[in-house]
Amino acid sequence: MKELIYINNKRPTNQNKRPVRDYNYRPARNNYNYPPANINSYNQVRRTAPYRQFGKRPKNYIKYVSRFLLFLVFTVIIFAVFAGLFFLNLTKKTPPPDFIYAIETVIYAGGGETSKTINITMPHETGFANNVHYFPINQIMDFLDFNLAGDTSEPSFIRKSPNEDIKLEIGSNIVYINGAKNHLTAPSFIADNNIYVPLDFILTSFNNIKLKDVNILAAERNDDQPELYFKINAIAALSPIDESTPENALFLALHGSDSVNFRADLSAYEQYFNPPQEQANEYIKLINQTNHLDAEYFPPDLTVLIDTRGDREPNQARLYAAKAAEAMLIEARMHGHTNISITSGYRSYATQISIFNHNVAQLMNNGASLEEATAQTALAIAYPGQSEHQSGLAIDMHSNTAATRTFGSQPDGIWLAENAHHFGFIVRYPDGKTHITGIQYEPWHFRYVGRFHAIQIYQRGLTLEEYHEQVLR
Repeated sequence: MKELIYINNKRPTNQNKRPVRDYNYRPARNNYNYPPANINSYNQVRRTAPYRQFGKRPKNYIKYVSRFLLFLVFTVIIFAVFAGLFFLNLTKKTPPPDFIYAIETVIYAGGGETSKTINITMPHETGFANNVHYFPINQIMDFLDFNLAGDTSEPSFIRKSPNEDIKLEIGSNIVYINGAKNHLTAPSFIADNNIYVPLDFILTSFNNIKLKDVNILAAERNDDQPELYFKINAIAALSPIDESTPENALFLALHGSDSVNFRADLSAYEQYFNPPQEQANEYIKLINQTNHLDAEYFPPDLTVLIDTRGDREPNQARLYAAKAAEAMLIEARMHGHTNISITSGYRSYATQISIFNHNVAQLMNNGASLEEATAQTALAIAYPGQSEHQSGLAIDMHSNTAATRTFGSQPDGIWLAENAHHFGFIVRYPDGKTHITGIQYEPWHFRYVGRFHAIQIYQRGLTLEEYHEQVLR
């Protein structure tokens, strides 16, 4: 074979200019990896590409799994973001609206009348403090021509014609009306230059103020015939028991105020333990399944029960029952029974309907038929019109979280059952007498009948039905 000649790194040829195949020949590349060969060299220059080792290609299922996991992570992140935004929107607290009241005032003078409306706006946290509705009493007292006196710790409102006054102990539930100590359902306080008291105190203590609508108070003032505004003045003189009959005289001798040695000074309450003689029949009235109250019946002289449990709306009862219950719980505390409180008092006909129907619905949800649910409810809750609570003479009181029959065997329940008659109350639905009363045993339900009748019922071990049948008849 003839010798190959390389000229300028060009493909070799022979003398006859015919191309010769050389399998070891690799043309040079004009780039940085393959620089031109030295033209003065007669040696063959060869350049080879650097060796690069590639990893194995992943299998298909690994690729799809990784994509799925990536998609799943992305979806979870998006869901978490939207869930967080939704939760923040739900939990975002919108400030409750302000309380807006209107006082519609009417002044009667000179044969005519003058009307005026006063608008009052207060923040929600002021108008509904400690779960109690409050109202600035100074706005009302100013209209009624009371003058403000005293300091910020014990402000007083006074008027001269006729003479009335009210004094508050700010920060406590104590209030003095015409010098008589009373109790608010919640402490009074001062805010924004206003003196706030529970709204129920204004509605139940004044003769001429009423709630016309949910946020409208109507107040009247008669300058031609000035009258007492506070209801407490309307019962300044209470009727004593008529001592002219031998039966009453004997009772007073045996069971008068001197015959009971109270630990507390209850001299101011003694007059409430028996109702006025001329109204005695109202207080001993039998109310049950056969003796109904009309739907329109509304008891007079309702007053606030100051020992209402703190987590309940203020309850009411007729004046004599309310004051007698107040005295009974004062004496109970003197004997160490400090946890007894009132959980229910007056209930309207409509309220009784609601309570009765609600209990029936609950029993039906548990599988009872309408007839079964109604019959079971009637043993525990009186039909509307058959409830003593509508009379304003029945009061529920106990020291448990809820009314249960075990209260009757507890020290608080035993003390009440053994001493209620001294204050004019009876256990209305005693144990073992359901077949007579139609209502199951309720050791928390007390009915005011007056001390004269209560002592006889207690000593004879009778129900009110039996007392009417055996004694009063």
